Amino acid sequence: MECAGFEIRSGYLLAYSGREFDLHNDFGVAGIFHEPSTATLSVTLRRHDGAWVARAVPHEIVLRFEKVSRFLRRAGNPELAADRRVIRSIGFLYPNDETMDGFLDALTDPSQNLIVQMEDDAAFKVHTTRVAIEVYA
Repeated sequence: MECAGFEIRSGYLLAYSGREFDLHNDFGVAGIFHEPSTATLSVTLRRHDGAWVARAVPHEIVLRFEKVSRFLRRAGNPELAADRRVIRSIGFLYPNDETMDGFLDALTDPSQNLIVQMEDDAAFKVHTTRVAIEVYA
């Protein structure tokens, strides 16, 4: 998998164009759209409204996955619904690793999947060839 124009660092940071965005504290998942007929997936991250989020943080980040060959989701715990939009961690796993817990915090092999784990225990894992980023001020 190629991360085109960005890197994932430390399990919660997205490095883009010389900046690092804190996906855990500053963003929430606003939408996940999987289109099997075109083998694409998009994940929209929207800036939180809290006073702790700096004004310089972009309003929205969209990750666009191309040639998605596998998309797995795990439902969250409904008792933790208030945290369903908050990313706990983001990282990588090998395709034959069926777990939805744990991750590697660096992309070391192009065969690895991207995995996102949420604070409500929901998770999703994507096997793709390329993921691109769009950042909206």
